[in-house]
Amino acid sequence: MSLYVLATHGNQIAPELETMLGEMVEQNESLKAAIEQLSQVDRTDEKNFNQRLGNVIEQLGNSMAHGANATVVVQALVKIIQMSGLG
Repeated sequence: MSLYVLATHGNQIAPELETMLGEMVEQNESLKAAIEQLSQVDRTDEKNFNQRLGNVIEQLGNSMAHGANATVVVQALVKIIQMSGLG
């Protein structure tokens, strides 16, 4: 199943991630921008949606590599998996 499934439920994942990650989003401009871009994606464009979601995942990984709370990052990744129907 494609991660594009997330887009068919509206742009729910972006606000969910912002809420879940809280201060981490405010302190990390790259992550904040990636989540904002995901929230603005055209839901009919699967490739673009998947690229933007991949960018969010990449920024989460970068955050963890720079000392972010691993538990919070993993919870965000689990949320993405759950919303995609993969988990």
